[in-house]
Amino acid sequence: MPTPVSTDCLLAFASELAYRIEPNPDHPRAAPHIPHSAPHYDDVIVGEPTCFLRGEDKIDAAFVAEMPDDTVVVSFRGTLPPFGAPFWSWVEDWLEDFDIDPVPWTVAGQPYGRVEHGFDRAVLELWNDIQGVGPLTTDDSAFAEGEEELTLGDERRTLRGGIRHALLHGGIDWSTKTGILVTGHSKGAAATYLAASLIRGEPDLADVPVRVACFASPYTCDAAFLQAYTEAGLEDATVRYQNVDDLVPFVPNYLISLPLRLARWLDPTSTASTKATWTWRYVTIGHLRVITRACDIREGTGAYWRALLRIVADLLTLQVGRIADAHSLVHDPDASHPTGRYTTAVCRASAPEPVRLGVEAEVVSR
Repeated sequence: MPTPVSTDCLLAFASELAYRIEPNPDHPRAAPHIPHSAPHYDDVIVGEPTCFLRGEDKIDAAFVAEMPDDTVVVSFRGTLPPFGAPFWSWVEDWLEDFDIDPVPWTVAGQPYGRVEHGFDRAVLELWNDIQGVGPLTTDDSAFAEGEEELTLGDERRTLRGGIRHALLHGGIDWSTKTGILVTGHSKGAAATYLAASLIRGEPDLADVPVRVACFASPYTCDAAFLQAYTEAGLEDATVRYQNVDDLVPFVPNYLISLPLRLARWLDPTSTASTKATWTWRYVTIGHLRVITRACDIREGTGAYWRALLRIVADLLTLQVGRIADAHSLVHDPDASHPTGRYTTAVCRASAPEPVRLGVEAEVVSR
């Protein structure tokens, strides 16, 4: 009999497939697509996915697809790799990642804490398309009869009623599905929390379970976001996987924001009122699962601190190759260090299922 594949394994494959999104070379104006020959395409996707490319130099990408178990998956692409992508697109993508200042996040018109600006921009660009929403506008006259206003972040967008059902959610009626799965790797992992909050904020989807499984997520949101996320029932339905030698899950807090805030505090030109705006810090989201070098999965606070000590040791000994390879989602046979521990560990037959879909998502292994 074939070995059962866990849902999180399929979501790891879906995160990998998001890196395969590409424009149609034969028809430049056609929608982007994922080649059917991509690894694990048939394991994850039923029919044709709806793919989206947005942002400066098309650096933001995601797809929506139906899965074999009657769920729908939303998968966000991570940061473009340095090889295999146009150089300036890669630069733009990294610049977006390091746009670390916090900005307000709103869901259904209500404050929802603050999030990293670069991730905010990436998600809103893509969500505009996923929702079948018209162009940004600040002109009240743009809301003609039959249109309604949709608030995302601090921006106003028009939602055209005549095409809502055709384009909303990639042409799939999410309200009829048994669950909505949100996933991504690296920058795509950061996008999952923001997307999940928007999904949960839609009244039509209030009764549909939402689950998040992400890989190598950086710090993304502040404590106020986490509180709202928890009150929405999403914290218990979120699992994040972190490789023990991966640096990305510790940024921006440890490498960027703390030194930056220290420098600002020491600035003699700063006033008490401006310093008060620098007391923010990002927090982690979801239930942590740390992947060891042996591809075992460890949980809890102890696993986090062991991972932190490991990455500090890697940095002090200049293990640049090990750190870079640890961030890879899938196995690379040409890498000098072990790669692909995310998919290897999560897809082991013995890997437990951390969250089960149901009317109330519950953690079954913590």
